[in-house]
Amino acid sequence: INEKFYLEQIMQANIRDGVNFGSEIRRRGFAEVIVPGIFFAGGWTQEHYMSLWEQVIEKFATQIHFNNDWEFSNGCAQEFLFGMQRGKGLFARDGSPLAPLDQVGRIRIAIDEIDSIGADPTTLYNTYRRIELAVSAPKMYSVGNG
Repeated sequence: INEKFYLEQIMQANIRDGVNFGSEIRRRGFAEVIVPGIFFAGGWTQEHYMSLWEQVIEKFATQIHFNNDWEFSNGCAQEFLFGMQRGKGLFARDGSPLAPLDQVGRIRIAIDEIDSIGADPTTLYNTYRRIELAVSAPKMYSVGNG
């Protein structure tokens, strides 16, 4: 994919859809909504954005609402992981809760689709594995004395 096509056809379309989704959530009665796609900092990499966003989720978010097809997005999958690890409410576009165990399969299917068109799903796969391990890891219990 050339850069101009990516910026005009994918990135800008995703930002517009994110702004519309944020407005939809506000209409549902959530006054404080952050739409991360509209934030731009010159010279930042994806890692810079995710470092900031992880802190925002930890400190300020009570819920995270995911747009349709979020499972194809590296950033959304990372947000899902952050929210899951921090006990935040995770919701689909329609407002229904997202159970982490159910989402693992959706992300796996997205990885296979991305791979089938010749794009590199490595970053998404790495986040998928972290989600899969977090969902399937046995709960650790402390053992009391005697």
